This record gives sequence, C-alpha cells and structure tokens, in this order.
Amino acid sequence: MTTAELIIIGNGMACQRLLAELVQQPNRPTKIVVFGAEAKPAYNRVLLSSLLSNELPDSAAELASPAWYAKHGIELICDDAAVLIDRERKLVVSRHGRYRRYQQLVLACGALPLTPGYAEDDSKQLLPGICHFRNWQDLATLRLAGQQRQHAVVVGGGFLGLEAAEGLRKLGMQVSLLQRGAYLLNRQLDASAATLLQRDKGPLRCGEADTQLAKL
Repeated sequence: MTTAELIIIGNGMACQRLLAELVQQPNRPTKIVVFGAEAKPAYNRVLLSSLLSNELPDSAAELASPAWYAKHGIELICDDAAVLIDRERKLVVSRHGRYRRYQQLVLACGALPLTPGYAEDDSKQLLPGICHFRNWQDLATLRLAGQQRQHAVVVGGGFLGLEAAEGLRKLGMQVSLLQRGAYLLNRQLDASAATLLQRDKGPLRCGEADTQLAKL
C-alpha cells in the first residue's frame, strides 16, 4: 500500500483539466494517483458523436497520452474503478483490490446516463440490443451495431440523441428517433423552431417515447 498526497477518482475531462493546472504549479502535490473506470486515459467526450460519424479520427479525442502522466510523475490506474472510500483511514480501494492512502481526495466521477426501467433487467444491466451513448465502450458498441444491423431506435431528442442518430445514419443504418417531449431540443428551442428542425429528421415520434419503447 502506498500513500499519495492527492488521489483523484475519475479520469475524465474535469480530471485532466485539473491535472494540467496542477503540474504547472511550483507547489504541486508530490505524488498524485488517478483512478479511472475506463480502459482509456482521459479523452474529449464531446467529440464522441463526431467519431461515431467518422468525421474525425479517434486520435482527435485524446487529451493526454500515458506518457504524459509518466512524465509528470502521476500514477494512472485505468480500467479499475474506485469502489470504497474509507474516510477515517483516508483509504481508497479499487475494484481489482488496489489500496491507496491519501492526504487529499478529489471526486471527478462525472454523471451517469438516465436509464428507463424497461431498458434494464432485475440486476440493473442493460437488456440485449440496448446501449447508452456516454463513453468509449458505447462508441465501440454502436460502431459494431452499424456493421451488423440495419435498424436503430434512438431514445431522446436532445443534442446527444440527434448526434447519435445522425452518426448511426452515416454508418448506413435506418434510424428512428423517439422523443419524450413534445418536440426536438425542447430545452433549447421553441415549438416553431423545433418544427423546422424536425422536418429534416426522418421518422420521429414525439411525446410518447416511454410508451413506444415499452411495447418493443
């Protein structure tokens, strides 16, 4: 077991921005440990839609290589999520049994996607044929679906839903988009603007996403 002056849980965009600032400071923590649940080092999650549609190469999303962490003396632990924080002992335990003590702890875990109950089994695992569009593994899953399947249903008519639908269309799939709200981008547009947008989006059902998916 080793002791770190700083442990960061989560290796996403917020973590990488923090690290980029810290390594420039003369009084930076002498030992930093980063736990990431994903197999890849930090990447720009905003670009996932552009990667799905093949508008950019995968390398465009990289924020820092493993060599960057090594150069700055940062211990990067990928594919091993933190599962326990013992605040009294100042101890972090990972899924694969790593133990690290800390003096300071930062949580940069990000958010989880909203999952409707009908998309999960009793153990809260996604049902076959259903995936989120949140991380690099989801990107790989959707790319594979574009090679093996012809039809896709995207639930959600916000920015991410529209971008996912367009990316899948560019992979050659026939895509239907279901939106719970009364119109597309209901948090950004009014009804008139959304109507103009909707004319270009193909098969669409608004206001009944939950009902339609429950019948599939």
